[in-house]
Amino acid sequence: MMTLAAPATRSAAPTQRQARQAHIFDVAIGLFEAAGYEAVSIEEICLKAGVARATFFRLFGGKAGLIEEANRRTAGLVQARVAAAQARGRAAICLMGETIAWAWLAAGAPIYAMFEAFSGPGYAIGGLAEVEIDASRDGSRALTRLAAGYVAQGQADGDFRADLDPQAMGLSVMSMLITACGVWVARDERRSDAFAARVDQAVSVMVRGMAR
Repeated sequence: MMTLAAPATRSAAPTQRQARQAHIFDVAIGLFEAAGYEAVSIEEICLKAGVARATFFRLFGGKAGLIEEANRRTAGLVQARVAAAQARGRAAICLMGETIAWAWLAAGAPIYAMFEAFSGPGYAIGGLAEVEIDASRDGSRALTRLAAGYVAQGQADGDFRADLDPQAMGLSVMSMLITACGVWVARDERRSDAFAARVDQAVSVMVRGMAR
């Protein structure tokens, strides 16, 4: 099973908030792997991590909100893979979708359980997308910023329509990917090729819609 490593930052050290989020996330994942997501309480996470409940709720909003740190780490994976491939625009967005699918499938039961909590009772798939792309959330903001940048590259290269708002299209790309994640959970397709195929389909629809 792959563990999402905290992303290395090229230009600056992680902020105090990011470092604290990363620490709590790592502690929580360790507890989830040992006892299962449902069996571990927020109180146990806070005790093990050495933080107050108020701090936990301020950073994550709830146990399933830990997915935001996973989002931030996935953004680091996306950025590294796109840079290594020297991909731009359309190719970068396709590689982004592939990387997100690979990361979630490889991360195992704790990540799946977080998605399951978001898409369970009280969270419609539309609500999941709304929560995940909330601009106030660090991990979602990182992914959305990457997607918007790749859209802008595609416009500069003449592959995408010039009249599109890159930020709006970045949000749309992430919404499509998150919806694919929601369907993955709803249909209980753990670690299956069906999820990767669905993500690829979602990205293909997006890039065709943006093409000149």
